[in-house]
Amino acid sequence: MSGPDWYGKLEGYVTHVGIGVQNATVTVTRGGPFSYTGTTNANGHYLIDDIVPGIYEVSVEAPGFNPYYTTGVIISPELTTTLNIYLVAPAIIITPMELEVNLPPGQNTTRWLTISNTRDGPVEVRGSAHQNKKQVVSIPVSNGEFPHGTDVPSIGRASVSKPFGKGGFNDLRGSIGYAFDISPANTFFFFNIEDPGTQTVISSIDYAPSGGTFDATHSDFMYIIDYNTNMLMKVEVATGATIPVGTCTPYGDQSWTGITVDKTTNIMYGISTDMSESYLYIIDMETGTETLIGWLSIPGAIDITVDGNGRMYSFDIINDEAFEINKETCTVTLLGSLGYDANYAQGMGWDPISDNIYLAAYNNATGCSELRILDRVTGNSTLVGGMGDEIDGLAFPGRGWSWLSIGSNPIMIQPGSSVEVPVQIDATELTDGIYTGYLFFVSDPNIGTVFIPITLFVGPYYGPTVEIFPVWGSGPISIPVYAYEISNMGSFQFTIGYDTAHLTYTGTNNWYPGIADVTVGNPSSGKLTFVWAASTTVITIHYGTFFELYFNLSCSWDVSNIFWSDNPTPREFADWEGNIFVPYYIDGYALWHSDGVSETERHVINVYPNPSSDVVTVKSDFPIQNFEMMSYLGQTVYSEYNPGDKEVRLNVSSLPSGIYFLKINTGQGISTTKMAVEH
Repeated sequence: MSGPDWYGKLEGYVTHVGIGVQNATVTVTRGGPFSYTGTTNANGHYLIDDIVPGIYEVSVEAPGFNPYYTTGVIISPELTTTLNIYLVAPAIIITPMELEVNLPPGQNTTRWLTISNTRDGPVEVRGSAHQNKKQVVSIPVSNGEFPHGTDVPSIGRASVSKPFGKGGFNDLRGSIGYAFDISPANTFFFFNIEDPGTQTVISSIDYAPSGGTFDATHSDFMYIIDYNTNMLMKVEVATGATIPVGTCTPYGDQSWTGITVDKTTNIMYGISTDMSESYLYIIDMETGTETLIGWLSIPGAIDITVDGNGRMYSFDIINDEAFEINKETCTVTLLGSLGYDANYAQGMGWDPISDNIYLAAYNNATGCSELRILDRVTGNSTLVGGMGDEIDGLAFPGRGWSWLSIGSNPIMIQPGSSVEVPVQIDATELTDGIYTGYLFFVSDPNIGTVFIPITLFVGPYYGPTVEIFPVWGSGPISIPVYAYEISNMGSFQFTIGYDTAHLTYTGTNNWYPGIADVTVGNPSSGKLTFVWAASTTVITIHYGTFFELYFNLSCSWDVSNIFWSDNPTPREFADWEGNIFVPYYIDGYALWHSDGVSETERHVINVYPNPSSDVVTVKSDFPIQNFEMMSYLGQTVYSEYNPGDKEVRLNVSSLPSGIYFLKINTGQGISTTKMAVEH
């Protein structure tokens, strides 16, 4: 039997939680030419006519839903087969939606994000960390449609090389890259990424670099592997002179195509291919000895690089695709299409200054090398400008510093489940200041992107800070301990030391509201230990008295120190979730003052309300000649000359929240007092 009546049909509804899914694509296949598609209407109904009878596979895709797949669907002549399909879909919620972290210079910490899947389909989530001080470029996904050349994929020499003008990306600044023109000029050169077509030749070369890299500590030389001899060599960047290191031999009949140093660990990796499969290695930088890690499911891996987060990337000249590689397991994750026809020698390097990954990309369609930027999320690339000849061994010196990084990817989250994701924040190599960045999450299936803004405050003036306040007096004295920007505190332990020659400890009091049942110890002379854990609620102190220490001070015009110590109880603060944070510690002192001076004769300055959000009153016992308001950085934010008044009013409503100092000259001397602005 033949003709229209002989064909079968497939129809049904595609739904989710009882609601029809519109614009879902239903595909029916059984190999060869037997493939049919249909699209659901507003009610989720689909109907596919004229299907040749047989046993079929059916798949369904819809934006935001998990793909559906089934086999064994029978299409019979002259009959309509009904197949109703229930799709599942994920939804993610990430908490918290932003992070603010305070660290002193030289410290690091880990914060945790919770990613919850609140619907009925599994989801794969991939996160990346970005620092706003960098020049990272975001490039949309490529649809795979771009000009192609006629040459078949090869790791050999290009058949043609011609000049090419600058591309459409013009906002890059300042990074210097090194590379090798391997054909036809045979030179070692450097260039500025702003103008990759202008190259300064360092020397000619008589070897064939397959990949190039700087290590984590040196910028005066880089490494290459000679394609012809498999020799690992150092190349001096000033002169181009080479120093042989040792022979490293790739697996089987493979050829080296790239090397890179992970600058977070200073480990060198190598990659090889035979244009059907590729392999990953560790290479000893002292001897050249290679250690095979494993096989990569990339047919023509042409180079590799590792970024400042320790993540490895490669790309394939067979299918023009980019990948992320797990360095330990050799598992590869497809990122997406490169957006150009890659062929012949290619270079790849991470630039610590811009935090971009650059490609010295021979484009089969244009017949020349191009400097391109690779997007680590989408795998697509964008053109910076032409480099002319066939270029390899692209490398950038410097380690850079990624103060923001995120845990391993990808993350699979089942329906109704949550995953804790570590976010590492490291101020080890940062100076005082405010640093911003963000975490960027994508998902498969695509249910949208999520941005998590990150703010890092580095330095004592941003907190968290605890300060033992200086006092003066004699006999019984109260020494306040202040806290600034302590967030979500759940526990603490610390030791305070004091000068036993003049100070006798008598007790503590006035703990910040909510802090109760503190264990206070006096383990040895001049040592006080404090331990507390929250039982019902967290404590947040933007600015206030942490607690008060009571002493008897007995001396004669002398200074007695009160200070933070790690002996015998190390200082440790933790938030409610148990994450350790390290405040900045400011020591204090007690200055002896004779009781013979009456209270009214003392130089007293009152500031109220403190903290304040609008108007502050400054009141002195003596006429104020002038005063100056300074930030914690020592910058003057306000000053006034106002002779004769004992009281001044200051509007602080336009000032940012934070800690400030008031420096007041009354003619009897200069006094400095602290105040807080809170909005």
